[in-house]
Amino acid sequence: AIRLRCRRSGIERLTAGGSGLTATFRHGQAAAPEALLNWIGRTPGAAVLDPASIRVRAEWIGARKILGGTFRIADEIARLADEGEAGEERVD
Repeated sequence: AIRLRCRRSGIERLTAGGSGLTATFRHGQAAAPEALLNWIGRTPGAAVLDPASIRVRAEWIGARKILGGTFRIADEIARLADEGEAGEERVD
């Protein structure tokens, strides 16, 4: 389930632990970069590490908390990508 969300959002690598997670994007860019920057601005503990990576700090104790937090954040980023695709105009 997390893997599918990462694919939708352009996440190539996701590293999670007790202090939060780091996501690295394929080709150095998220699927919806503007929406991601807005999300980072309103998400406590979230920051851009470099053009291809973000960091979300969190206090997760135990494997269930780490997995749950990772799933939630991957899902939020995937929704941003889905909303970005829905807002694009198609030109045929």
